[in-house]
Amino acid sequence: MATPNPSERVARDTSGDAAKQMEGPTFSSPNELVTIYVGPKNVPFAIHKEVACLYSPVLKAAFNSNFIEGQSQRYTLEEGTAKSFQLVVQWLYSQKIKPIFTEPELNVVPGKPNLILWISDDEGYEDKEDMHVRITDRLDHLVKVWITADYLQIPRLQNSVVDEIEQLRAGYNLIPVTALCQVYKHLPSQAALRKLIFEQCWRFCATAALAFANDQDIFPWEYLRDYIIADKLAKFSPLPDPFTDRAEFKKWFYVNED
Repeated sequence: MATPNPSERVARDTSGDAAKQMEGPTFSSPNELVTIYVGPKNVPFAIHKEVACLYSPVLKAAFNSNFIEGQSQRYTLEEGTAKSFQLVVQWLYSQKIKPIFTEPELNVVPGKPNLILWISDDEGYEDKEDMHVRITDRLDHLVKVWITADYLQIPRLQNSVVDEIEQLRAGYNLIPVTALCQVYKHLPSQAALRKLIFEQCWRFCATAALAFANDQDIFPWEYLRDYIIADKLAKFSPLPDPFTDRAEFKKWFYVNED
């Protein structure tokens, strides 16, 4: 993020934050709002100050400081999109993200497990390509949500995003490969999201290595390096499969919430 991180400028008191988060907001000051401006178009989101400060120590530091954010009660996230930040706000207020499909929309095709589901509407059914677009867009937004949550220091949201990305992979055989360049550019090699998307590509996208030669705008050079290293290590020192063991999945791809 281009915006200087207030957590690096202001001392933070996080004692008792975990317990308070579990209790949720009290809305004791319902008229006390802050505004967060998102993306290059500075799309404004008005949020209860209590909610913003309860779940993000970065926002808590900003809005309770003597800096410009504290004086104006405004905060700017230069990167990200309005669509992705909508998902952040959904989580802040409900501790969950609205599902990509509602129950009435889904009608499972009989006898074809793991097939992309059809979406019903008043006139019948949309085709699978439209559904494919909706899921890939969702994956792109989820990547942005994780990066925003990383910046705002909201690990529980990051872990919720990781779970949904994996659910979309397992349920629809779709992986956010178009986000690889963004992930490799913005996140260090040990970042949980970067590891998740790499492992999904390496294990479940059989053509990923070949596609590198034809589409380097999607597959960065560092990805090919990691792919080769993973192949070598797998031959000599195989590791547990995090996609078949829930405990391993959390160990590999979850952010510490303490």
